[in-house]
Amino acid sequence: MKILRYFSRIDINLVVILVLSIILVSVWFRDGNIMGGGEAGVPFYSPVLQFKNFSSAWANYALGHPTNINIATKPTYWILAQLQQIGIQGFLIQALFLWLTLLGSGFGIYYLTREFFPQISKNTAFLSVLFYWFNPFSLVNVWNRFLSNFGVFYAFLPIALLLFMRGMRTKKYIYAILIGLFSLIFSYASSSVAFILIFWLVLLYAAFFNLVFNKPGNKVFVVKFFVFVFSFWFVINIWWINQVFSYLGDGSFAAVAATSFKTDTNYQTFYLLSHRLGNLIDLLRLKHASFFLDTENMNWVGVYQVPLITFLEFLVTGIILLPIVVKRRQFGVLFMGGLFMLSIFFTKGNNPPLGEIFDRAFIHLSFLQLFRNPFEKLGFVLPLASAPLFCLGVSLMIGRCGVKLKKVVYFIIFGWLFIVWGAPFWTSLVFTSPGIPT
Repeated sequence: MKILRYFSRIDINLVVILVLSIILVSVWFRDGNIMGGGEAGVPFYSPVLQFKNFSSAWANYALGHPTNINIATKPTYWILAQLQQIGIQGFLIQALFLWLTLLGSGFGIYYLTREFFPQISKNTAFLSVLFYWFNPFSLVNVWNRFLSNFGVFYAFLPIALLLFMRGMRTKKYIYAILIGLFSLIFSYASSSVAFILIFWLVLLYAAFFNLVFNKPGNKVFVVKFFVFVFSFWFVINIWWINQVFSYLGDGSFAAVAATSFKTDTNYQTFYLLSHRLGNLIDLLRLKHASFFLDTENMNWVGVYQVPLITFLEFLVTGIILLPIVVKRRQFGVLFMGGLFMLSIFFTKGNNPPLGEIFDRAFIHLSFLQLFRNPFEKLGFVLPLASAPLFCLGVSLMIGRCGVKLKKVVYFIIFGWLFIVWGAPFWTSLVFTSPGIPT
């Protein structure tokens, strides 16, 4: 009886997330092949070699080369190297890595949605998992791009925001410690300076929001909590942060900076990509404009140009915007709605409206050159804010329906996320590209 009571308390949606993620990676690796890309290479061919290359600040390849911030990948490659040394094949190690990425992102966004909107049902909150996994931004920028640090950061971001907001709500510093510990577990994400900045900008937004909308007596705690989060994060990650500072003082950094931070060249890239990928009509649907037009090289994306699919995409946008209009006074809606609007504003680059603000900032603040492709980096915040809002929008829609119609609406939306958005994942088409091999 005790065992039955224990299992009855388990959230069935967590089991579904677990099972679906296992099925996905089983489909992807059914042929026993390692996957890799031109920019990423094939790191899972030999995690032992990767660990050797990134275990210290100086690698011996290319006649000696500073690893600088890539040393943040060391803990991950150490674990993967141990698995290789006990005889586990590379494709299984990669399958485990991607499974944990799916699991982390799924659990993170599910609990984040419930943290902000506890009034919605668990089944409705589960839709946030499918949304976060299969949305068009994730398809292109996380899975098709296939850079490991992109996937790890995509999983870490909702977990970090969840812990921060729960710490704000409960006034417990244990959540600040957990953020630091999870940043260590997901340290692979810290191999990109842009992701570190986005991580702290999201937490800074959360702190600022709580300062403005929290009770006056809680504002001191908000400041203390944020400072403690940053301090503990800095201490627990000092092992790679000090390597970055050492590299900044090295002569080779000056040479790299001189070639990488060229305002004219980076601005031209920023301008072109903003106007190609930063159109509101695409961003509101979380779509990469160029990718979904490339029917010549990837004929399967043509499905997403069908007028009915386009119409339904705008309905999804309407569901996201619905709570912003109807429930705009609610704390969670104000927070996520503000984050959604900011993500749209920055992801569009210097495209109208008000693109001149980002344009001037980009020219005068050299660190913003890290975001010369706004969609690629800043776009990570877009599904983070969209998924919870989408679930609340669905809840509001279902709440106005009769008992039978509720189930129909839910399963139509579930089908959209699972089949229409999910089809490229279930068929492995998400990993195809114009290049060879696909």
